[in-house]
Amino acid sequence: MNNTLASARTTMRSACCRTSIGRAAASAISHHMRLAICMRRNFKQAMEKELDVAGLLEEGNIAPIREWLTVHIHQFGKMKKPLELVRDATGETLKADYLIQYLEEKYKALYRL
Repeated sequence: MNNTLASARTTMRSACCRTSIGRAAASAISHHMRLAICMRRNFKQAMEKELDVAGLLEEGNIAPIREWLTVHIHQFGKMKKPLELVRDATGETLKADYLIQYLEEKYKALYRL
């Protein structure tokens, strides 16, 4: 293993010890990116309550996903503020928990933690 990879793993492990790896990764992302990604995770969580997203994607059937996005998000354009759109589409306020959960799963698998 080269020194760069070893150093990266040590850094990731020490970040994981101080706080969850998801929080460490999320803190490195700019505020606006975090907001957009966080909103996307909230929308996906809400969509998965109504649709089998993974199954539809496997089948190549994106029409129900597109319809959900149109009904809950796209039709409003700029008529709603972002946080209002999240609340109306998901039934709850914006939650960072969904983003943190996603990042933890992703980086734990990536770094085999």
